[in-house]
Amino acid sequence: MTVVIRGFGNVGYHAAKFLSEEDGAKIICVVERDGYVLDRSGLDIEALKQHHLEHGSILGFAGAKSHTDGSEGLTTPCDILIPAAMESVITRKNAHLIRASLIAEAANGPISFEAEDILYSKAQSSSRTCS
Repeated sequence: MTVVIRGFGNVGYHAAKFLSEEDGAKIICVVERDGYVLDRSGLDIEALKQHHLEHGSILGFAGAKSHTDGSEGLTTPCDILIPAAMESVITRKNAHLIRASLIAEAANGPISFEAEDILYSKAQSSSRTCS
């Protein structure tokens, strides 16, 4: 399974670590306030953590491509999206762009009320087309 994580603090880091080490998930994208890093073959979470501690940013990590527009990272196609940092990172402005099969909330209120309706509608329409 592929995973995108928004936030690389205590919750996001540990979610990434346990999913990759214990469940064999590929963490393909980590999004932070200053941008995101992406490697579709899977990020080395421990190496990324060390880079983050040394440089104060995930950007510039040698094991991935860095991008400065963090909002784009949220729309990376994946099996699981874990918003693990701030409130309202998924809003009516970007909910229609989310391409995750499952969103596992690990922050307080990461999905706005309006975005929840959009995501619910998307899920309903995709479940009608699947058989």
